[in-house]
Amino acid sequence: MMPEKRRIAIAIEIDQPYPHHQDTFHGIRRFAREHPAWECVIDEHPGYAPHRRPMTSGYDGVIARVTPELQRRMKNAGVPLVNVMYEYSRPGLAGVYADPCQMGRIAAEHLIDRGFQRLVVLFNEVSQHAFRIATNFKDAAEQAGVECRMVEIKEGFYYDESAWSRLEKTILTTLGSITPPTAIFVRAAEVARLIVQYAEAMQINVPTDLAVMSVHNIESIVSIPPQITSVDMNYERVGYEAAALLERLINGEAVPDSPTLIPPRGIAGRETTDYFAVEDDLVGSTLRYISKHLNGKLRVQDIAYDLNVSTRLLQIRFSKALGVGISAEIRRLRFEKAKRLLAEPDKPIGSIPKQVGFATPYVMNQIFRRELGMTPGAYRNQALGKGKV
Repeated sequence: MMPEKRRIAIAIEIDQPYPHHQDTFHGIRRFAREHPAWECVIDEHPGYAPHRRPMTSGYDGVIARVTPELQRRMKNAGVPLVNVMYEYSRPGLAGVYADPCQMGRIAAEHLIDRGFQRLVVLFNEVSQHAFRIATNFKDAAEQAGVECRMVEIKEGFYYDESAWSRLEKTILTTLGSITPPTAIFVRAAEVARLIVQYAEAMQINVPTDLAVMSVHNIESIVSIPPQITSVDMNYERVGYEAAALLERLINGEAVPDSPTLIPPRGIAGRETTDYFAVEDDLVGSTLRYISKHLNGKLRVQDIAYDLNVSTRLLQIRFSKALGVGISAEIRRLRFEKAKRLLAEPDKPIGSIPKQVGFATPYVMNQIFRRELGMTPGAYRNQALGKGKV
């Protein structure tokens, strides 16, 4: 017996090219493919005007970036509704959201793990989501005993000349006040790109003097050299879990007392944080040398020779500053660069071992199996959203 058909309206501003729109939609569609009874209809204003065509009325459920007006309409119509926009979260409304607390926390932990003891977070207080990310970033930093300063920026700077000028002034003032090495964290990838752009104009070296990190992982923005580290959010799972929740609501379950919060997958590490913040100039020079020659054969004695120091002195200073040996850091940097390259769909997997300095593809394969429990090919599928959510 075929299951009863479900007509589902999707109202998530599908025209927007951001992961929290597009990946959420992909997650909903994945659930729909697994449930053939689901028929998804893109309708940004479900329930508006009773005279609309039958195609855009008579829904069994709605997944939306919910407005108060939409919530009122669906409540009056008795249609189950699931919200996927944190800004509109409210009691009594079923919701599935990317967890802002975890976003802020793992971003702070990543930068602290890279050795940064001076952090700055730019935030927009008008956005509840952005503010929660920023405050949890700051809380995580303070719990680790790390200095963190919050700097407010205003929204709407794309459409207004004076607002754009104020944003520029805020960024320039912030960059002018930092003591290297410092790390800056901001939600919007486009603002992170502006920070990198202005830092380069001010001859502030990224990432050795300034690390930069964003929340949004927008490929067209973060992939421009120097590539920007971002939070690897799981918006596809947000969409999938929203669809699963809607199915349960349609089947008669009550609205949960609290929303479902989806944690990030992790950090998409890239060039703008690919550095250990160190006060020791010799160790800093060593890290820059390693980064520049990562695709070649790196021996500790050769590095020491080129830096005009003894091998023993270099090893002692490096270990004291970072708590790891030079060889271990070289392996880690190669592994991290390999992960970044695997996340680029046009990069042939067979070309990557040589680019990162692994002796053979077999060596890279073994390292990925040991560190992640999967092959480089499986990691690429996961990074590109082709694996399980």
